Amino acid sequence: MTYGLSARASQHWGEKILQDLTAAHFLIPENFSDDDDPFTYFNPTGLFADIKSAARLRRGVLDGELEAVITNLPLNLNLPPDRDSLNRGRYLLDAVEHPQILQTLLGAGVDVRVENEFGKTSLMVAAHMNRPDSIQLLLKAGADPNATTINHNDCGYDLFRTNRTALMYAAENADIEVMRLLVDGGANIDAKDSVGNDVHYYLSLNPYLTAAQKQMSLKQLLLSFSESSTSAPSFDCTVAKQRIESLICKDQILARQDLSLASTFTAWMNKAESAQREKADELAWLKRRAEHCQSVKDEAQAISCLQLVTRARIRYLHNRITE
Repeated sequence: MTYGLSARASQHWGEKILQDLTAAHFLIPENFSDDDDPFTYFNPTGLFADIKSAARLRRGVLDGELEAVITNLPLNLNLPPDRDSLNRGRYLLDAVEHPQILQTLLGAGVDVRVENEFGKTSLMVAAHMNRPDSIQLLLKAGADPNATTINHNDCGYDLFRTNRTALMYAAENADIEVMRLLVDGGANIDAKDSVGNDVHYYLSLNPYLTAAQKQMSLKQLLLSFSESSTSAPSFDCTVAKQRIESLICKDQILARQDLSLASTFTAWMNKAESAQREKADELAWLKRRAEHCQSVKDEAQAISCLQLVTRARIRYLHNRITE
């Protein structure tokens, strides 16, 4: 018994907390506070009418609320990148999960070159988050596919590997389509990070690739890619009845995620000690996902909701498989 819970209950709730909090949220590029703390937001030039406008904009970007973003966007963005609150606040990195908002910010003049303290750009975040739609928008806006991360000593903490490119992030975390988009956009396939790792090292870490695919060179992998083979979900869209199913069929990223979720869950079932327990857990998660995203009325926001939650689940299952 742990805190009055059985070992099984402790395991269940421990897994749920780690999945829901860590997998779903730890990769958000910037911290966000609900209390509109003025120290959380940048407003060094008076670009915003008040600090709460900056807070509402940040909330809108993170939550995928396009109307809130449009309403709170400052009118005058003709400021250099080092003085512009929208660039200092790194809203563009946070907008990667919501292509409509990303496009709105780019159209408003936010600098596509903005990066965090480690030199991580929006393009790198999009590659890390497996977002081909955002990759396309950022490349079209002039994002540099060969920008690299830098070392930044934060409270004595140094990054082990720097000089990472967007292609390296994609090779480790994304589908083949994202890698293809970056290579077509001019990414250097021969680049190496600060410790000498090339893209093939990162491919070996990618949970979306099969064992055979991990043995291929990047060129071979790209030649093997068929866009049509990755655009259908795991179920027949002609018989889809529920709203969640319809949204999955409508969105290519969700369709690929659904297919990946099905194959990853099958792999986990082959390893798990109790197939019955894991099936029940998967059904419970599907129910929670439906309850969480079903209430979102705006279609674009509902799709984003499903994408975020489903990707977190896939990563969680990948981590369980490699335990």
